[in-house]
Amino acid sequence: PTLPLLLTDRLLSRVASALRALPVTAVVVAIGATVVMSRSRSGLIVYLAVLGLTFIRRSGTLGVVAACFVGPPMLLIGGRSGDEATESSEERVALLREAFEMIRRTKGIGVGAGQFGDESSFGLTAHNSYMLAAAETGLLGMCLFALVLYASLKVPLAIWLGDIEVGPAARRFAPAIFVSLCGALIGIFFLSWAYKDVLYMVIGASAALYGAARAEDSRVSVRVSAREAALVCGAMFAVLVSLNILLRILG
Repeated sequence: PTLPLLLTDRLLSRVASALRALPVTAVVVAIGATVVMSRSRSGLIVYLAVLGLTFIRRSGTLGVVAACFVGPPMLLIGGRSGDEATESSEERVALLREAFEMIRRTKGIGVGAGQFGDESSFGLTAHNSYMLAAAETGLLGMCLFALVLYASLKVPLAIWLGDIEVGPAARRFAPAIFVSLCGALIGIFFLSWAYKDVLYMVIGASAALYGAARAEDSRVSVRVSAREAALVCGAMFAVLVSLNILLRILG
């Protein structure tokens, strides 16, 4: 039978796509509600970063506009405020100061993996994975940690936007893993996740993607050059210097 003029294949395809997107939309909304109710400022930042990157990836300029509408209301209703927020911020600042003191005291060698809490007067970790790596495993350990993160980020980006010829499955997973890693790299700036299994599950997803691409074509290769390694290490030292200057400004 002939379909009505309004029920074109294009319209039916769009309706089917919208119906398929409903479960994903429900999950995204549920996660957003959870983040807001948890009143976690770092969780809110990561959620908005991942959501914003996803909007931009899928809709381009329109995605930026959508992110601008979603972000401000969540920033207003989410996160802690008042004395509790002030106390949390002051504690984080004090822990960062202790991290720098550990780096100075050990001359950049570090106090040893898992020892930050024992050395800290608060009995807590650094609440910043990059500083935690520097304070516990030294400046060299911090650079190696950053290089692992960089290599994990470069793999999905190269497969997604590079000229690497892979199958549709790997090409589809690459942007999702890249966005997940971006969220993780932002999140661990506010959390002590240097050894957390969740972080290494995301890193493992990048390694699995690389293995799948190599299985399809053994010529696929994503490497970190000496110049890139130097830039990554330089960026980490720049982060240390910036944090140190910020702490001095805060008194």
